[in-house]
Amino acid sequence: MRVTARLAAIGLCSGLSAKAQTAAPPPTTPAVIKLPALPPVTVTLPKPAHASVIHLHYTTPAPQPAASTPTAPAPAPPVAAALVAAPPPVAVPAADPQIVAALAALPSLHHPLGRVLLAHTYGNFREAVSQQYEADGQQPMFLASAAGQPPQWSAAARSLAQRLTLASHDGIDLGQTPVPDMNGAADGAADVALTAAVLNYAWQAQGGRVNPRFISHFVELRPTIVPPGDVLARLMAAKGEAGTDLQHFNPQQSGYQRLRHDLIARLAQRPDGQGEALKSWRAARNGLVVNMEFWRWQQAPIGAAQIVVNVPAFTLRLRKDGHTVMTRKVIVGKSATPTPLLNSKIKYIIINPSWHVPQSIIKKDFLPKLEANPNYLTNHGFAVRTVDGHLVVKQPPGPRNALGLIKFIFPNDQSVYLHDTSERHLFSNRVRAFSHGCVRLQEPFSLASALLGAKWSQKRLESMVGSKEHYLRFGELVPIQIEYFTIYAEGDGKLEQFADLYGYARKVQAALGLRT
Repeated sequence: MRVTARLAAIGLCSGLSAKAQTAAPPPTTPAVIKLPALPPVTVTLPKPAHASVIHLHYTTPAPQPAASTPTAPAPAPPVAAALVAAPPPVAVPAADPQIVAALAALPSLHHPLGRVLLAHTYGNFREAVSQQYEADGQQPMFLASAAGQPPQWSAAARSLAQRLTLASHDGIDLGQTPVPDMNGAADGAADVALTAAVLNYAWQAQGGRVNPRFISHFVELRPTIVPPGDVLARLMAAKGEAGTDLQHFNPQQSGYQRLRHDLIARLAQRPDGQGEALKSWRAARNGLVVNMEFWRWQQAPIGAAQIVVNVPAFTLRLRKDGHTVMTRKVIVGKSATPTPLLNSKIKYIIINPSWHVPQSIIKKDFLPKLEANPNYLTNHGFAVRTVDGHLVVKQPPGPRNALGLIKFIFPNDQSVYLHDTSERHLFSNRVRAFSHGCVRLQEPFSLASALLGAKWSQKRLESMVGSKEHYLRFGELVPIQIEYFTIYAEGDGKLEQFADLYGYARKVQAALGLRT
């Protein structure tokens, strides 16, 4: 700036005044140079949303009176700041009256055995849907309109409606939340109907209809259900692929997809009229839908290796990278002492385990035998003592030990585990429900070797058999899932059917309201 250069040349100091300097002796009265007034300078400070404008007013200092002694510099002039007024608030559109009326008319979904789970996830269904609209000022979610044009369905809405019409392919019933006609009125009421159907589908797809704890307290499996707001946000972001994304709320495991494939074929073959043919058709359909519901209780595989026990099939499978690499027979709990359904991780193996007999077994099984024969326990190699009035029973390691020669430990609330057995002849039975809840395993050392790795061969593990307990811990814990399927197919193989050992399939069918 030209003025700035001139000021710098003459040694301008604070207050915009300066003294002239010459080679001659300083005069008694200092010379004062008067500078012309400077125009105001406007500086705009950037701000993300609304910029404030600040006006900086430079003033010319008044002449200083003559003095025999130098005067102190004048203080810096004040800076005046004028802020621009905030913009007026944006008008909020009034609530759509059709949406308000449609929300009030929503059904309160009723499922005989699922209401507690619903309360822990979606709460009251009408309230859950209403909250999504309240967050957006009760405006449509799936409608868009240009100026002067009637509302139109979004690409996400049309994709979702197409998927919803195929809900029966996943065993989902939308009877209480019908899907609006995409060729009908595109208004607030239809928008609410679509939102309700979408949330109902997502809730059912994730396992919201049946609370497993109502089936049995031995069922510890719990489905994971995404909150409704997150469901809608995810689907809206998917736009034209929203229908595909909605279908992905169903289980994606190959076992579920195999059942789904058969259900679609079965739905296309529904017989006309009444009679035995229809009854048989419904029985087959119900079996597929019930077992698809069991899949909604499962967790997706975690890690490279996984152990899966299917109780009705009396079978254990070791899966690696999604493929079954080992299958073994198992013995499961009796109907009175069922094997619990659960997810856990195997932490370690014990070779030559001791058996610390649970109090439940002592009371139910041992006390009646002791009344008949006081020496029953000592005759069978048990160590017995009394602690605080309670009988404590331990069976030391050895060939007579009820746990056999090896057991696999994983945390759970039912104190069950995988183990060998001294009664290996029971594996020849087709129905193998003999235990007090634990899972007895055929050829357990081969499974241990497969889990521990190459350096722990089956031969090496069996060489450790004796009277001393050996603990082998896993560096990476192995997931184990105890599940319940009465219809199952491995990969693309043929569907196999198994008896409803504990009656869980019958209870789930009733909870789903499936007609027989």
